[in-house]
Amino acid sequence: MSEGLMYCVSCCRILPVMESYTLYRTGFYKHNVPAGMCKECQAGLSEDRK
Repeated sequence: MSEGLMYCVSCCRILPVMESYTLYRTGFYKHNVPAGMCKECQAGLSEDRK
Protein backbone atom coordinates (compact mmCIF):
# COMPACT_ATOMS: atom_id res chain seq x y z
CA MET A 1 0.00 0.00 0.00
CA SER A 2 1.06 3.54 -0.57
CA GLU A 3 1.99 5.81 2.31
CA GLY A 4 -0.61 8.43 3.12
CA LEU A 5 -3.55 6.02 3.13
CA MET A 6 -5.71 4.87 6.04
CA TYR A 7 -8.40 2.23 6.57
CA CYS A 8 -11.74 3.41 8.01
CA VAL A 9 -13.04 0.80 10.46
CA SER A 10 -16.60 2.09 10.11
CA CYS A 11 -17.13 2.16 6.33
CA CYS A 12 -14.29 -0.28 5.43
CA ARG A 13 -12.72 2.01 2.84
CA ILE A 14 -9.10 2.90 2.15
CA LEU A 15 -8.85 6.70 2.14
CA PRO A 16 -6.15 9.38 2.16
CA VAL A 17 -4.97 10.21 5.68
CA MET A 18 -6.06 13.81 5.02
CA GLU A 19 -9.69 12.57 5.15
CA SER A 20 -9.23 10.89 8.53
CA TYR A 21 -10.87 12.11 11.69
CA THR A 22 -8.81 9.92 13.99
CA LEU A 23 -6.17 7.22 13.63
CA TYR A 24 -5.77 4.25 15.96
CA ARG A 25 -2.54 2.57 17.03
CA THR A 26 -3.09 -0.97 15.80
CA GLY A 27 -1.34 -3.75 13.94
CA PHE A 28 -2.30 -2.10 10.67
CA TYR A 29 0.84 0.01 11.05
CA LYS A 30 2.82 -3.15 10.28
CA HIS A 31 1.29 -2.98 6.80
CA ASN A 32 1.73 0.80 6.39
CA VAL A 33 -2.06 1.29 6.50
CA PRO A 34 -3.19 2.82 9.78
CA ALA A 35 -6.73 2.12 10.92
CA GLY A 36 -9.01 4.89 12.06
CA MET A 37 -12.25 6.67 11.31
CA CYS A 38 -12.91 9.03 8.42
CA LYS A 39 -14.55 12.43 8.79
CA GLU A 40 -17.77 11.26 7.09
CA CYS A 41 -18.28 8.37 9.52
CA GLN A 42 -17.46 10.53 12.54
CA ALA A 43 -19.99 13.12 11.37
CA GLY A 44 -22.58 10.34 11.08
CA LEU A 45 -21.86 9.17 14.62
CA SER A 46 -22.19 12.73 15.92
CA GLU A 47 -25.57 13.07 14.20
CA ASP A 48 -26.80 9.79 15.75
CA ARG A 49 -25.90 10.94 19.26
CA LYS A 50 -28.02 14.09 19.05
